[in-house]
Amino acid sequence: VLMCPPDYFEVMWVKNVHMEGNIGKINSGTAWKQWYAVKQAFTNVGLTVHELPPVSGLDDMVFTANQGLAYLDEEGSKKMILAKMFAKNRQREIPPFGDWFSHHNYQIVDWNPESDDYFEGNGDTVWYRAKKLLIMGYGHRSTLLASQKVAAALDISTVFLRLIDRRF
Repeated sequence: VLMCPPDYFEVMWVKNVHMEGNIGKINSGTAWKQWYAVKQAFTNVGLTVHELPPVSGLDDMVFTANQGLAYLDEEGSKKMILAKMFAKNRQREIPPFGDWFSHHNYQIVDWNPESDDYFEGNGDTVWYRAKKLLIMGYGHRSTLLASQKVAAALDISTVFLRLIDRRF
């Protein structure tokens, strides 16, 4: 499990409906307590938690699912498809994640994004490993074309779901 401590976590602008009315209202003490509780829950069930160092000015790095899609291929090799975030200010999060995964022996898979392709990693993706199936949401953040390109790079059966409700 990869986590990023909430050193710089803050709501600085509205990127989704859950942030509306919360600019500047993060209680850092509560954020740290919740972060430690999640970390402890993972370790209590036997998972190893890796920490990605936070970067000043990247207030959403704590949401570590969105920056890419890490997986093992059929031979068991570690691979990572890096996201191309919809929110321009979140695009600066990708290089530190790419560096971390490269340093931990993940092969970075190129999916050839174009300027209007957006893919939000595990934030819009669910693996159904037992069926070798990927479920990908698109609409508000990830685009359908980007999702199709990622699925093609993975060469896996994929179901594409158009997200309608902006809360999800």
